[in-house]
Amino acid sequence: MMQHVFSQIVSVFPELVLIVGAIVTLLFSLFSNKNSFSFVTQCSIGLLLVASFVLFQMPDTLSQTFHGMIFNDHYTKFIKLLVIGAAAFVLVMSLGHDRRLPEYRAELPVLMVLSVAGMMIMVSANDMLMFYVGLELQSLCLYIMAAIRKDTINSTEAGLKYFVLGALASGLLLFGISMIYGFSGTTSFTELEALYSSPAALRPLGVMVGIILVLIAIFFKISAVPFHMWTPDVYQGSPTIVTLFFAAVPKVAMFGFLLRFILGPFGSMTDQWQQIIVFVSAASMLVGALAAIRQTNIKRLLAFSSVGHVGYALMGVASSSDKGAQAVLVYLTLYVVMTLGIFGCVLMMRKKEIHGTDDYGYSEDFTEWTGLGKSHPLRAALITIFLLSMAGIPPLAGFFAKFYIFRAAVDAGLYPLVLIGALSSVIGAFYYIRVIKVMYFDEGEGRMAKTAPYILNGVVMASALINLFYFVLPMPLVVVARHAIHTLFS
Repeated sequence: MMQHVFSQIVSVFPELVLIVGAIVTLLFSLFSNKNSFSFVTQCSIGLLLVASFVLFQMPDTLSQTFHGMIFNDHYTKFIKLLVIGAAAFVLVMSLGHDRRLPEYRAELPVLMVLSVAGMMIMVSANDMLMFYVGLELQSLCLYIMAAIRKDTINSTEAGLKYFVLGALASGLLLFGISMIYGFSGTTSFTELEALYSSPAALRPLGVMVGIILVLIAIFFKISAVPFHMWTPDVYQGSPTIVTLFFAAVPKVAMFGFLLRFILGPFGSMTDQWQQIIVFVSAASMLVGALAAIRQTNIKRLLAFSSVGHVGYALMGVASSSDKGAQAVLVYLTLYVVMTLGIFGCVLMMRKKEIHGTDDYGYSEDFTEWTGLGKSHPLRAALITIFLLSMAGIPPLAGFFAKFYIFRAAVDAGLYPLVLIGALSSVIGAFYYIRVIKVMYFDEGEGRMAKTAPYILNGVVMASALINLFYFVLPMPLVVVARHAIHTLFS
């Protein structure tokens, strides 16, 4: 009996480390004489490192615990480590940013750690109800993070919009789960796969309606068109470090769940759901590219850019193959690296003079970056690297990310979607190059502070080096992703 209980606890030990550790850290910070934000952030980074160490020690073999509701294998380990790594770097970058800003409160890193715990539960979910529990833990933390800067109306508005629309998405998700349960008699992925894996299996219309409602909720969470309406306002209104977290971390977890949900229990129903994914992918790529053209606020531009990147990743999902799923994992990994880099550069954009304005001396309007190529050549070069990589220009890492996705889509015969993706890439290159043009060719003073914190510089430089030299050793990441996907399809 005790051995059974111990095995159950071990299967969720990384999540327990984060949840219990975050609560203890927050309570301890109340009685600490040290800088509260720095102390809690360092402890939070330590918790993420401990959780990743525990994950590395866990076996890659398949294990199901808590009556089959928790599922662990090499695939879940890959996604969890990517989520933890992205969150850890966001916290490291927050240590290197201007901590005088009001959003840097002790609650922020704790909320990030708790949301990561929710994402990990979500990725390991082998039951729709367990997925909902993890999703809500993640979402509640994100709602608070969006509105954490209480002294500005933009942050409050961002949090309110995100909460209201997120509640709507959660309602649709629960309705979808109830439809699947009502027509199948179960919410377990294992039992659903057994029910519908046979080509001759009866597939009630109500199950397909339930799948569509669940997909709508997922599309909302990953900012896919036409459920992306919250993204630009929330990205712009939230503090930049929170926007970075939104852009880099939750999408990885949601795609991790989406691949298991759509290719696992409902993998035999490709004909029913593939066209939905294809449409949303095409719409996301086109809308993301076209809407970004008119933006001058860098965070809004990156918001629409992220919508486009979601479209490319969905192209891999629509391929409905092991190659497509593998390409999605590679794409997500390189997307995280690019996002950390470009937002790190945005965090560096502190003006020389601070006049007590609402932006606290930070420039989010890239039309103010005129002359940056002359006054800050290294910073301008780093921004150029990240923007060109996000545009998919060879031989940068972003090119390989898109190449793997396009190749999987071609192998799956999705030629119209590939053409739309290529067109969107060309349009997207325009607004990325527009920012580069402002930095190098527009006349201006480049009134940005010359120095940036060493921690921030270190993360941005590391990200730039990965983007520049990924082509030298692309296979290790591909092999790891292939191994992870093999366990998903086995």
